[in-house]
Amino acid sequence: MIKNLPKLKTIYGKNKDIAFVDPWAFWNLPKLEEINLSYNYIKGIDYGSFSKLSSVQTLDLSWNEIEYIGQGSFQGMTSLKRLDLSRNYLNRFDATYYFSLTNSDTSLALEELNLSHNKLKLVVNLNSFLRLHVIDLSHNELSYINWTSNIRTSQWLTNLDLSDNYFSVFDLDLSNVYIDKLRIPFNDLYHPDAINVVARINVVVLDGNLWQCEAYTQLLEKFLKMQTTILDYEEDDDIYFLTKFERENYPTCFFSTDSFSPHRSILLLESTYKTRKNPRCRTKNQCPKDMFCKSGRCWKGCEQNICDETAVCVSDSHGFYCHCPRGKIPNPFVTETRCYNVQCFADDDCRKFGNICNEKTHKCEENVK
Repeated sequence: MIKNLPKLKTIYGKNKDIAFVDPWAFWNLPKLEEINLSYNYIKGIDYGSFSKLSSVQTLDLSWNEIEYIGQGSFQGMTSLKRLDLSRNYLNRFDATYYFSLTNSDTSLALEELNLSHNKLKLVVNLNSFLRLHVIDLSHNELSYINWTSNIRTSQWLTNLDLSDNYFSVFDLDLSNVYIDKLRIPFNDLYHPDAINVVARINVVVLDGNLWQCEAYTQLLEKFLKMQTTILDYEEDDDIYFLTKFERENYPTCFFSTDSFSPHRSILLLESTYKTRKNPRCRTKNQCPKDMFCKSGRCWKGCEQNICDETAVCVSDSHGFYCHCPRGKIPNPFVTETRCYNVQCFADDDCRKFGNICNEKTHKCEENVK
């Protein structure tokens, strides 16, 4: 339990083998602004785990094994701006239930919500967050969303990401809604009539669905009439990739009519449907040795920026660890992965020399008795 620390601003518990967060674990921390408990083994969030933390602005619970969130677990987090629950095992997200909201609640500050890489089939009541403008629902199992319960009239979204789901029909029939970037690649869309969009959209990413040339042509015409830019997924900052060989050998549809930009092309992705950089897995043995299994996918740990810039990330048999280079050591009394250019933090660092550690100078000195 962490309590009664009036000046504490950050709790950094990243990659610390944490399996459980005790209800009321954080108490009387009036200056706390950030909690990072990513890359752990937390399986659920119970009522009261983060309640009443009214000063916290960032909560990162990504890369865990969370299957459930109890009612009111985030109640009272009125300053929360960024909530990251990506790469867990959630199958539903109900904002009203988790935040114990009422119709009169208008004080929530949430701006960015990351629910990617879960098993979501249901998302409701996101319209309770009046300032929400970044929503990442990619890599889930969504086939339908009731937009009236998730997007408010006159709402402005900078990014709505629905990549890699199971949408065969996409109906965003909401006027007076502006979306700067809508991403719906790698779904089950194949016919232009399956997409009905009334909202104003600046940029849309469509590739990776089951388009045929004729259908895609009709879809381009539809979005171009709306003055929407169509962005190919390989141009986007996505994790999807195709090798040079694949790009040169998969069938391609070319457009050069007056309606479209010259030399525009789109890969016919029936054969590349749902191409992924991170294959599915259930156990670590289904992944290459330099990758680990988390949230149903294989990942390279040393590509996830887990270690501090002063440390070296080392892949180790379906896992990874942060290692200090020669001449530097970690501080065992803090949870961060930073390495320091000192001789010692504790007597154990000096024991091989038969010395003790001077806690002020962090140098090993003779043990004078």
